[in-house]
Amino acid sequence: MKRRRVVLVGDSIFTETLGSLLERSGAVKVMALVASPREAIGLVRGSRLDAVIVASADPAEMEGFGELVAALPGLPVIRANLTEDLIQVVTSQQVEAHLPDLVAAIRALPRRASRSRRVECRD
Repeated sequence: MKRRRVVLVGDSIFTETLGSLLERSGAVKVMALVASPREAIGLVRGSRLDAVIVASADPAEMEGFGELVAALPGLPVIRANLTEDLIQVVTSQQVEAHLPDLVAAIRALPRRASRSRRVECRD
């Protein structure tokens, strides 16, 4: 079985430990470890990776996450947070679109459970 090639992003013992665990699994090859999402953009662009994993215990380390996702269309970016029991997988894809396409996409969105406050719109 071919090992999946990833870059780990983070500057903590959590990131280093996660890298070691992934390597020991035998399914993942950690190609590099970088401190921030912004630092990863230059390293990862044009490479043949399977994913980028942003591993963080501190929300401040997530600065640049959206920029990373936008800069690497088609490459899964996985957010793993030490303080939460979940991961988030995000991919970005750029497509040519016009206003009717955007309106159609908004109409096709699934309804969300309403736990948050209502947003008032101005006419």
